[in-house]
Amino acid sequence: MRRSRTPPSPYRALAQHPVNGPLPDSASLIRSFNVETNPARPVRPSPLTASTFPDMPLDLGDEAKAMYWLVREAIYAELKPGSFFGEIGVLMNMPRTATIIAHLQLELPKFPDMEKAIRHEAHERLTITAKKRQESGRALKLPNRHAGAREAIPGEVATGDEGIISPGGVINKKKRKSPSPGALEDPASGSALGSGLVNVRQTLKELPLFSALPPDILHFLGMSAQPKTYDPFTDIIRQGTLGNEIYFIVRGEAEVIHEVPEVKTQVKAKRASLIRPRLRQGQYFGEVTSLGLSQKRTATVRSITAVECLVIDGEALDELWKRCPSSLREQVEETARKRIKKDDTEDVDMVDVEDDAGSATPSTPIVATPQVIFTTPSKPASPINDESGQLLLKDPDPYLSVDMENLRSRRRASLAPPTPPNDSPSTPIAGGGRPRMIDTITPIKIALPVMSSPDSEGPMKRARLSAKLSHLDSEGEDRTYLPEDILIAIFQHVNAVDLFRLRRLSPHWLKVLSASPKLCHHVDLSPYNRRITDDILINRLAPFLGHRPMLVDVSNCFHITDEGFSSFWKLCGKNVRIWRMKSVWEVSANQILEMSDHAKNLEEVDWSNCRKVGDNLLARVVGWVVIANSAARPRGQRQQTQTVTLPPPGTVIGCPKLKRLNLSYCKHITDRSMAHMAAHASNRLQSLSLTRCTSITDAGFQSWAPFRFINLSHLCLADCTYLSDNAIVALVNSAKALTHLDLSFCCALSDTATEVVALGLPHLRELKMAFCGSAVSDNSLACIALHLNDLERLSVRGCVRVTSSGIESILEGCSRLVWTDISQCRNLEGWVKGGGVARWGYDEKTARTTGLDLKNMTLAPVSGMRNRRGRRPQWVTKHDGLDKLRLVDAPEPSELKEGEVLVKIHSVSLNFRDTEVCMGLYGHHKTIGQESEIVPTSDCCGSVVKLGPGTGDTGLKQTDRVMSIFIQTHLTGQIVEKDMAYGLGLPLGGCLTQYRVFPASGLVKVPDYITDDEAACLPVCAVTGWMGINSFQPIGQPLRGKDKVVLFQGTGGVSVTGLQIAKALGLTTIITSSSDEKLQRAKELGADHTINYVKTPGWDDAVLELTEGRGADVILECGGAQTLSKSFRCAAFGGLISAIGYLSGKEEAAGARFNANVLALTRNITFKGIINGPKDRFEEVLRLYEEKRIRPVIDRTFEFGEADEALRYLFSGRHFGKVVVRVQ
Repeated sequence: MRRSRTPPSPYRALAQHPVNGPLPDSASLIRSFNVETNPARPVRPSPLTASTFPDMPLDLGDEAKAMYWLVREAIYAELKPGSFFGEIGVLMNMPRTATIIAHLQLELPKFPDMEKAIRHEAHERLTITAKKRQESGRALKLPNRHAGAREAIPGEVATGDEGIISPGGVINKKKRKSPSPGALEDPASGSALGSGLVNVRQTLKELPLFSALPPDILHFLGMSAQPKTYDPFTDIIRQGTLGNEIYFIVRGEAEVIHEVPEVKTQVKAKRASLIRPRLRQGQYFGEVTSLGLSQKRTATVRSITAVECLVIDGEALDELWKRCPSSLREQVEETARKRIKKDDTEDVDMVDVEDDAGSATPSTPIVATPQVIFTTPSKPASPINDESGQLLLKDPDPYLSVDMENLRSRRRASLAPPTPPNDSPSTPIAGGGRPRMIDTITPIKIALPVMSSPDSEGPMKRARLSAKLSHLDSEGEDRTYLPEDILIAIFQHVNAVDLFRLRRLSPHWLKVLSASPKLCHHVDLSPYNRRITDDILINRLAPFLGHRPMLVDVSNCFHITDEGFSSFWKLCGKNVRIWRMKSVWEVSANQILEMSDHAKNLEEVDWSNCRKVGDNLLARVVGWVVIANSAARPRGQRQQTQTVTLPPPGTVIGCPKLKRLNLSYCKHITDRSMAHMAAHASNRLQSLSLTRCTSITDAGFQSWAPFRFINLSHLCLADCTYLSDNAIVALVNSAKALTHLDLSFCCALSDTATEVVALGLPHLRELKMAFCGSAVSDNSLACIALHLNDLERLSVRGCVRVTSSGIESILEGCSRLVWTDISQCRNLEGWVKGGGVARWGYDEKTARTTGLDLKNMTLAPVSGMRNRRGRRPQWVTKHDGLDKLRLVDAPEPSELKEGEVLVKIHSVSLNFRDTEVCMGLYGHHKTIGQESEIVPTSDCCGSVVKLGPGTGDTGLKQTDRVMSIFIQTHLTGQIVEKDMAYGLGLPLGGCLTQYRVFPASGLVKVPDYITDDEAACLPVCAVTGWMGINSFQPIGQPLRGKDKVVLFQGTGGVSVTGLQIAKALGLTTIITSSSDEKLQRAKELGADHTINYVKTPGWDDAVLELTEGRGADVILECGGAQTLSKSFRCAAFGGLISAIGYLSGKEEAAGARFNANVLALTRNITFKGIINGPKDRFEEVLRLYEEKRIRPVIDRTFEFGEADEALRYLFSGRHFGKVVVRVQ
């Protein structure tokens, strides 16, 4: 059966007479069959069948004016002599629902006498087809009779066969090609029920249960039956679940799985693991619970191939028992009781209604060594031979389309009906009746005809069987698994919910997924918000996840209540750092508070649109530090009669690491919360969203005035309609580090607020003022253009006072602008139509085909356009002293060359080398010259702004955070002399600037968990410390173990960083310093031993004493000439001295002489200079940082304008750890 994509052709005249108008002439009719004048029409699969015959006289959607009676055999196997079709259109007043090929068409005789029978079957056919389509989500779409051509439906296009007209019909000259696999894609066409392969009434009547029922009851069952389709390996019913439906298998094969208690499993494990009962076509299951003999399902039935079932629900069964004879129910009850009483692994014999109980024979032969063969439902199984060999388990390929294979091998040109396959000669057929299917369990014996493919005209093709090799199941045989590290590396990219599903695939996967601490860090349940319930959280997800989650997102999971939420956070919330629960309405404030108290490392919360969040909850979560209670009582205050027990002073309440808050639409947040955040969280808040928190007024922000929010970079106040200019003034004075500010819909603001923002927030990169009509004008935009030089994104949508003058001032002044939204700015319509965009070298970002779309209008700069104000400040030195550094304007980088990347620098860390460069003292490498003026420093962290040509395969993209490497050409192996000419900060220009161009190979990505300031500390100190310990160790095999001792001199950047690395590797550490305070801080970082070299001048003897005379295996020599001899004396035999620096000077003390040769030979010591390390060793140490979550120690942070002061502070030696300059 097929349907045409083209409009009806004259060929339709063969099917029925047109309603209006004469028949077409005979010539056009003949041409419609002539392949030369009318090539075969493209066709597509019918929604009801998978047949591939061309040119049908009866088509889908044609008007129903006649019925047809089939009086001779048809090519299509389902319509055999005596069948009829066309009754649905006549009786139901509907268009044709299928396309039919027939050689002879006659009007149905004696229609009135057969009306009832035909109507019943029409109802049943139409109902089952509609239900089948409804199940697959593709309801039958009726065509429009008034349209010229029918609407196309999905499906592959094939062409018809060539043919000519001969008396009596169409003769095909050409054999048909194999049908396209896409022809079976329609869910109904591949279905036995949807295609008509199985007649519902005939199927029910052939069941022994229903064979004697009258037609009206059969019609009732046919109308009540629900078709269901199950993919391979799908649980149709599950043991222990509720349900009262009975399932009748129409096509496919399923297995019965009964989960027995552990005691029984141990006794019968061998048999139960080898044999599982099978259910095949014509058998039923589910009657035990339907009859009330068990409250829950007693076994699990799982599909082996694609299974189609007819399901009769409980209501229909209750009505059936009322209408049918009592003997029918008694037979089903008897069978159900036998199934319950039978052993779990034994077969159940159910006698047919017409069989004599005394002559019943078991359908499963009993042999000494059972041989199990599973066959497909398309052909009955044959008796099996008794074999004494070892059992070989086989399963059919569930994705093999047996009907498809048989369709390809049939005899194409034959008009004869399909020939059923011959049964094995050893299969007896008693009394000439229909053969019965041989089953290994036979829950019920049903006499069915041999069902072959409807298109089959040749020998049937068996399904492929995949044999499981027996030696794999033999005891003691080792199984080969993927290594756990590879599995974990793969699973790290999979959502936690999918990992929860994958755990059932094998015991090995279950062990890895349930125990690995590297998995399930990110738990995002928001995509499953409609299905997440308390039961799923309590009994499934929480026990599986454990304490591993670090990010939890339950946004919009509206089925979660206190019960599920409480169990979830108690099991999974201990290590969570990010908790997002947007629009979770049924969780109380007490549970949110307890969750926050449990997760002390919480860094981010999203409570947007949570109705239970108010001032009290927020204050407890943001927290505070308990201070000492003053004994004095203010005058006039009454003495308290009730004693209040307070925590001891210094106790931390709440979440001390909380940095990011989303409180959008929390209307119970008031000015009290604003004051509390200012008093207790001003030094740690990084992001705050208060969208539509309309209870916050000017007083809330005025409470911020005495405090400084030094880390607050993102603030959203959209739709806070009651804020005035006073709030903006207080905000700007408190949060000068803001880079993203959203004031959209703050309608009470004026131009004054915009000008205050432009003057007080110089680091702003994004400003949104949509629909702030009274706050945005040409004058305020001119102020923004003058002062916000770093502005990249600006929204003035709906600001009706903006004209071409204001937007042009923005385009001219903000050289970094990459996006601006001027939608619904009506005064700009003429400017845009007049070519204003093109004149300024900008293109509209949103493509529009015709006209001007002011509802979606954005502007972006043309690719490669030069900036108009291309100058940026940077620090330079002429090598004439730390007090001679100058802050100058420099041109921005020009066009990028091959392989180059433009980086916007955020933070720079300082090294002792940088002070020498500024003072002109760093010249001990002959390849390094002294430039007259240079930008100092070498360590930086920034973000990628632009990629040059040839960087596509570097793995870098815009906005990636990156770090520089010290020697830009040193990528691997030992450094060579020519590499010294490519060191940052001398001889190449350094990083104490806002923008710099790097080769892509000279950058390394920043780990996600560390900040920009921390990342800037790593390029020199981390790599130098790592190479000082592991310079002679192969990559991936660092020095480890408590028996190895490492000595660090001083508490500068390299020593403190090396101390952190050594502790992460499990080494024993000794550190020296002249300050007991610094030594105490070193102990807090994990130092095993500390030595004050001022109080203990013979610190080398102290080292030998601490190591019981053995000495240190590795010494990071940072002192120089005055410490080197002692380092030789306290090094272990065969030890390593890594020369890092020379803080004690480059010249030896007067009269101090020592023989390095003798010292080196005495203890067989290796002395190696460490300049830095290659890029691959930098990436190696970063992997350790990420694994151990190491955070660099920052002593002090300076602003960009204080860089000269920062260098002087570093040179003073008062620091412990790193000194950082924040550029952006």
